[in-house]
Amino acid sequence: MNRRLRDCGVDILAPTNIKIPVQRILKFMSEQYFGKAKVSGNLSTGNAVRSQPDGDRVGFKSLVYQNWFFSPSQNIQDTFWYHLNNYKYICEVARFRMGSHSLNIETDRYGRGYIPRSARLCRCCESGEREDELHFLTCPLYEHLRHDFNFRFSELDIFGEDDNMKCIVNGLAWSQPSLFWNRFASFLDKCMNARDVCLSLKLVS
Repeated sequence: MNRRLRDCGVDILAPTNIKIPVQRILKFMSEQYFGKAKVSGNLSTGNAVRSQPDGDRVGFKSLVYQNWFFSPSQNIQDTFWYHLNNYKYICEVARFRMGSHSLNIETDRYGRGYIPRSARLCRCCESGEREDELHFLTCPLYEHLRHDFNFRFSELDIFGEDDNMKCIVNGLAWSQPSLFWNRFASFLDKCMNARDVCLSLKLVS
């Protein structure tokens, strides 16, 4: 941390009575480590993540995490790692939140097979939408699972995509966090399994 702060002219280990310029530090860290996407997103409409041009690649994953998953004001007793004790469920939720999954938005960004974000479409439905975390929660393929778990995510479409996602994936719309996180983890697991089956059948056909 000290090394990063020294980059913007602050040495927290040096004895000093000078007030630390918090706003300047936050601005520097945002631009340096969240990338230009963090400050150039379409924040006014609540759709900063999906409004990013394909060419803006630096800092995009940090932008996704900040706008869709990071909830600094959330009480620790409402978080998934406080309530989940099943190793598989913990991994399922953590991977989904950190972008360490097999959705096209992630797998199609690597190596020679790189595909622009807007073209990383879902191959499990005919919607023509890119397969990112937001689409995964609303994909028609998993409608029966949403019904089984009583997850009516579409009813939260109030403040824009970013706030809706933050509300859903942090359980902010549910009054029983323990129940929500265990159901949500199971839901993700079953959806991923259904996706694998769907894609394997498409390969066979």
